Amino acid sequence: MEPLTTKRIENLRPKAGAYEVSDGSSGLRLRVTPAGRKVWRWHYRPAPGAPQKVATLGYFTREGDPEHIGLSAARNKLDELQGARRENRLSEVLGGGPGAPGTVRELAERFYRLRILPHRNRPE
Repeated sequence: MEPLTTKRIENLRPKAGAYEVSDGSSGLRLRVTPAGRKVWRWHYRPAPGAPQKVATLGYFTREGDPEHIGLSAARNKLDELQGARRENRLSEVLGGGPGAPGTVRELAERFYRLRILPHRNRPE
């Protein structure tokens, strides 16, 4: 399977159903939704023989968007996650480790502080 290129990613168009394009054999895939959103995903097995899981790494959006993760950044993130899996730190890196919100309230407060407050005209 041929590795992805930035040009090839930019030329991917939405279809009636979501589909994924693989970046070779590493497990890194780009999911294209019917709305045109491009999502980096990693398909992996936490342990040999375990069921396959999927981790979302981020979004391929237009350059300059704060959510944008380019091809090289997605590959770097994948390398980091694969190293964490080898060291049995995957759950810590993916979430659920120290600093992760423990309740829905904590998650909502964190979301408000990080995503809403910076865009308000009059922060509280």
